Formats: sequence, C-alpha cells, structure tokens
Amino acid sequence: MSLDRISRNKQAIDILVNAALDSSDGEDLSLSDGTDPVVGSRSIIGLLDVQHSESEDEFLEWEDVVDVTPSTHAHSTVHLSINKHALEPIEEPMEKLRTSKRLKSVDSHELKAHRFRTHNLQMLSYLALGKLRNKWINDSKTQKRLKRHLPEKIAKQAKHIVKLAKMSTSNPPIAEKTNNICPISERELVYVLKYLIKWFRKNFSLSCNSIRNLGYLMSPKVFKQKKLLQNVENYYRSGPPDMCDIAGFRRIASKMSGGNRDIGSQLFTALLRSLGFYARLVFSIPLLSVTKDANHLLPLDPTSSNNFDYDLLFPTFWTELISPIDDSEVYIIDSLVFHNEWKGLLKLKRYQKGEYGTRNLLVAKGFTKEYYPRGPLNQMTMQYVVAYEGGGSIIDVSGRYMPNISYRNFDVLGFRPDAVRSFLMFKGFLSVFNKRKPQPVENHTIEMEVAFLKQVSLANFDIPSSVAGFRKNPNVIISSLLYKNQIVDPLAVPVGQFKRNAKEGQPGATIVEAVYLRSSILNCKSLQHWKILGRDVKLDELNLPSVVTKWNPQTLPNRRQLEYNKKNDLTMTQNLYAFYQTQFCPPIHITDTQIPKNDYGNIEIFKSWMIPEECIILKFQGLSGILSTYNKKVEAEDRVDFAPVVSGFNFSYNKATPVLDGVLVHARDSNTVKRIWFNKISNLRRLKKQKQEAEILNNWRMVLAKLRIRDRIQRTYGLCDEEGTGEVGSHDNVPDSDHSGFFQYHELDSYEAVGCVYHSGHGVLTRMGEDIGDGECWGFPTDLDNASCLSDVGIEEFSGGFK
Repeated sequence: MSLDRISRNKQAIDILVNAALDSSDGEDLSLSDGTDPVVGSRSIIGLLDVQHSESEDEFLEWEDVVDVTPSTHAHSTVHLSINKHALEPIEEPMEKLRTSKRLKSVDSHELKAHRFRTHNLQMLSYLALGKLRNKWINDSKTQKRLKRHLPEKIAKQAKHIVKLAKMSTSNPPIAEKTNNICPISERELVYVLKYLIKWFRKNFSLSCNSIRNLGYLMSPKVFKQKKLLQNVENYYRSGPPDMCDIAGFRRIASKMSGGNRDIGSQLFTALLRSLGFYARLVFSIPLLSVTKDANHLLPLDPTSSNNFDYDLLFPTFWTELISPIDDSEVYIIDSLVFHNEWKGLLKLKRYQKGEYGTRNLLVAKGFTKEYYPRGPLNQMTMQYVVAYEGGGSIIDVSGRYMPNISYRNFDVLGFRPDAVRSFLMFKGFLSVFNKRKPQPVENHTIEMEVAFLKQVSLANFDIPSSVAGFRKNPNVIISSLLYKNQIVDPLAVPVGQFKRNAKEGQPGATIVEAVYLRSSILNCKSLQHWKILGRDVKLDELNLPSVVTKWNPQTLPNRRQLEYNKKNDLTMTQNLYAFYQTQFCPPIHITDTQIPKNDYGNIEIFKSWMIPEECIILKFQGLSGILSTYNKKVEAEDRVDFAPVVSGFNFSYNKATPVLDGVLVHARDSNTVKRIWFNKISNLRRLKKQKQEAEILNNWRMVLAKLRIRDRIQRTYGLCDEEGTGEVGSHDNVPDSDHSGFFQYHELDSYEAVGCVYHSGHGVLTRMGEDIGDGECWGFPTDLDNASCLSDVGIEEFSGGFK
C-alpha cells in the first residue's frame, strides 16, 4: 500500500479538515469533559467509510492476477438489521449453518466499517481540538495572567537565561570575549525548569476530569448498569465548566483552578512560552481501537467519579521544550501526572548531525519509554503523538515515545492493513492541517528532527521470542516464514538472530535464523506481471530467476492446460523476478511507417513511457470504430494507420479481458483523425436531430387528425355544454364560419405572439368565436406533408399554448 491512496481521498480530507477547523474557531469540541464529539453529517461519515479488500498473491501470471479494482459501494450510516428467523424454513442443517455464518460475517463487516468511521472521526476531532488549544495558549492575555502568579524573581531569571542563550547562540565569539555576559550553563536552566514545575504543581488545583477513553459501549440489553447510562455526568465524569470559548480558558488561567490535568499541561506550556522559551504542546491522541470488542470495557465505579483521573497513570498532554543552549536537545516536561522528579523532566536528543551510531545508541539518545502506557493497572492507549508548534504547525513525534512502529517508515506499507490504513489517514490529516499556515521561521531544523525520528523508529523494535510472534509482527520477519514469491534483498543486513528448537527429522538440536526488517523483503513477479507495471526484466537476468515455482493458473483456459499437462505427466514451472532484476520498458520502436500490432490487432501500452516516439494516444468516444469505418470507404493510400491501446486487463469471471483505452496514431495524422471524428459525430448529431424533428412532425400530424375528428363529430352531432349539464345542442346553433366547430383556423404569412414568430406556411388555432390574441392560441404548420423542419413549434408548445 502506498501514499497514492491518500491522494484519491484528498477531497474528502480537505472537506473534513475545513469543517473541523471552522467549527473549532467558534467553540470548543466538547472533548475535555470526556464525551465523544457529535457529528451529525451523514455525508462526512460516508466520506470516511473505508472499504476492505483482501490481499491476493502477486506472483501469478499476468492473466492470473486477481482484479484489484476497488468496488464502489454506496456510503451510508444506516444500520442494517437482518432478520435471521426469516431463514428458518431451510430444512438442511448444513445449509442453515452456512447461512448463519454468512449473516455473522455481514454483521462483523458492517461493525468493523462503523468502527473505522468512528476511529477516523475521532482522529480528526482530536487533531482539531489540539490545534484549538494551541491557539488559545498563544493568546497574549492568557500568558499575561499566568505570569502575574509567577514570582517576580524567578520570572526575571528565566527571561535572563533565555536572553543569554539567544546571544550566545547567535554570536558565540562575542559572548566569549565579553566579560559581563557569560554563557548560560545547563545547570542553571535545569534549576529554573524544576522550580517552575514544582511551583505550578503546588499552585494549580484540579477540580474535574480530563479526556478518558472508555471503549465501546455494550448494548443496553446486555449492559447491566442501565441507570448509569442514563446519568451522563456519572458515566463520563465531570468536565471543566465555562470552556466553550477562550474566555473560559482565560478565567481558569486567572484563578489557577477549575481545570483538569490536560488544561494544566496546556497552561504550563503557555507559561513557558510567555517567558520566551521555545515550547511545544504534545498531545497523545486517545483513539478507540478498531479490533477491541465492547466486552473489553472496564467496569465503572460510580463512587470514584471525583478522583480527578488519579487512576490514569500516564499523561495525555505534556510539554516539549527546545533547549535554548543547544537546539539539538529537547526537554520532555510533565507538570502534574508524574510524581517522580526525574520522570517529569527528561532530556533527549532532538536531532544529530553526521553518523547516528549503532542501533542501541540511537534508541538511547532519542527515545523514552516513560510516557508509553504499560503495566497491569494501565487503562490508557497510545497510537499517535503530535507536537504543536507556536506557529500552528503539527509534527508527528510518535517515534520519540512509541516503540515497535518501524513499519510506518517503510517504503512499502503492505503488512497490517488496518494499522496502515489508519496511518495513511493520519498522514493525510496532518498534511492538510499544515497547509493552512506556513512554517514558522524558527523551525529551520524541523527536517533534521523528522529524519532523526525516522531513524529512531526504524531502530526501535523488539524481536519476538516465538515463531507465532514473527507471523504477527509488522516490523521483522525470519526467512522461513516467507511466501513462495518472496525473497530477502541480497543487500539486506540482518538485525538479529532467532533460535528455535529443531523439528523432528531436522539435523541439530537448535536452528538459528537471521532476522530481517520487513522492508528488506522483496515480492517477485512474472514477466507478464512486470510488463503490466511498465517494467521489463534485464537481459542478463532472464536466466537467473529469483524464484521458480509451480504454475498456478486462475483462468479457465490455463486450468484446462494444466489438467492436460497433469494427465501427460508434464510439470510446468514459472520464473519469478525481483524488482532489482527489472528496468523500465523502453518505448516501442517503429521500424517502418506501420504501427506494430499483436495477433488481435491491438497494441499493449500500460504506462506513459511505453508510447512509441512520434506517436500519440487519442481518447475520443467511439474513435476506433469510426476509423475502421472510414478506412473501409476510402482508398488504400488515404487510410489512417491506427491501433487500439490495451491499458490493462479485467480478471473477473476467470477471464483476462483486455481494457481498451484510446487509439494510438502517428502524430502527423492527429489533425486528420480529429477531423474525421468530428465530422462523424456531427453527422450523427444531425441525423439524431432530424429523427427528433420527424417524431415532432408525426406527433403534430396525430394531434391535428384527432382535432379534425373531434371537429367533425361536433359539427355533426352538436356541441357539449361546457358547464357539464349534459345538454347537447344542434349544429344549427353554431355560428357560420369557414371552419365551423369548436376550433377555427387562421392562416398567416408572419405573426408574432409572446416572443414566438410563425413564418409563412404556418397557422394559428383558436377557440370558436375568438380572434388571435383574445384567448389561447396554438401555432402549427398548415402543410405537414411538405414541412421539412419545425424549429419553433413543438408538441410541448401546443399542449401548453402561447398566451
């Protein structure tokens, strides 16, 4: 899986992020009190609906590859309720068992899709919440109110340290020569930071609960504590009051009370920024797991509703402070959760120039496990950690706090599709959030920091202790667990060793296998499969396949061929080649003026770089058929050379059906081909218009015939009373006229009525006794048999009338 998947959902991501940011500008997202965000737009939920597709073998022959085109489903939030009792009339027990399994699979698939939508919506809401709080802590009024509580002596000392650090880093020679300006020491900086942590912990008081991940709720029929669900405050705990806008945030900053530990960490970050430090707000996003069931919900204790999150052992928000002495170092600060002094203030490497060193040394410099939730009493999870800059940009710093996420930095994200799909959505949200504001000037070292965190993530993984652990591990693998179409990159370096007991019949008591990163595993493909991808096997590698496997056909013709070979004791093998054995397919060379074609009269061009020189592909509707018809009607020297382009294959119904996309022609014939296509389309449109006009004339002929029949009946048998009395009069009561009856006709040379002009050869039909313009009138041609075009009169105009 690659990042192309995000580009296909770019419009959906833009809509969601804009909606979240627009809502966050005016009010809070109501997440600080522990409640989930409420999203009422069905279209937004549908945009985040994730379709699941099963992975297939990629080493099969070109016509054996399973179609990977995603199926389109209508996105909806409507829950499907299936009545299982409707299937009870089936008498066969095996058939009933299969039906129940099918219904369970449908229910589980629908449930998983709903959880993915919830997971993605939570991710978006939490990112918008952090961006809003980061905007609030940058507020100058909030920072001024915080500094009022701080002792004046420590505030001056902190500002003096920041000033000296900036001068020493900007002009090191001047700072060394000047006697009255001494470079700041790390000891002074650590003393000030420890004092601020202790002061803030002593003066800030907790009065409510923070964000808490409770998991999925059970059904009310299963959940025993129904009364607890009715009382939202007891279930979700108490949230901070007056936090709907920045005014409530300022009031908490003024009183230094009335908030929770998340707000306390945010205010501590604001305090450091007010003193001039380069501080970031770090947020560990507490997302719901997609795989966990509702049965894993922890039991709730109503008596502990006012414990103010003392049972949560790890922070959700904390602070990163870039060292003013050396910007390649970062201090990790927590002011409220950790009671151990050394856990509340840690120093790590932010980036490193030159060689990174060994794997263990790299992890020791840039990773800490103190913030990763763990332990038997743990109730928290960590999936993504982001840091909010003062300028508003967001950085993914998960590698600094989370182990075993090396797979997120692989070039090909193919394992663990659920986690990879979530990570791609997360990267897409970050890219859209960061596009709304430019990067601050102070972030000139961000690129080096991101590269360093990537190397830390790649080096920070655990080696499983069993074979089953390697099967589930997304980071490392051993060679004995590879599929038959996979090999280890010859240039790959093992990252460890795995010892296991030998099976019966194997020599030796223990077997030692090399451990490799999953990024070192290469998928091998056949010649035809590589050609579809626009690559060709090198000539010197044709006789050196990476893998030789048995032929495993999937289409019906090849299966018949395989059965025939089995009857005749013939074994067919298939050569598979790795990526490093291939190269780009060169453009198709044209030796003469004729375009080369295969046995079916087509040309196979799967990628843009395979187009022959001095040729172009034209994609007009029906162009191939139009050119075929044109070549049959003209002489041989006037014919146009072309070939339909095969851009891929459709492998449904056990067949390899070619997909035609455009026509390949010479560049010199492109204008001729366009003119031929345009003339043909123009003629088709003209014939279609003539057919429509003929239908209109036929409709008019039928209408006038019916009117003449009605007129003759009324002249013969009299008029019906318009009031509906049923009295029928004699035709003697009808006024004399050239066209006696209910209607009368007026022949015209030219007449204009309500914007419509009737030219010569047309007439106007009115009611009996009325003149043109007195009432309703209808225009029609007087000579329908000789009329060839009727552009201003139609059956619709007749039925509505011109008034």
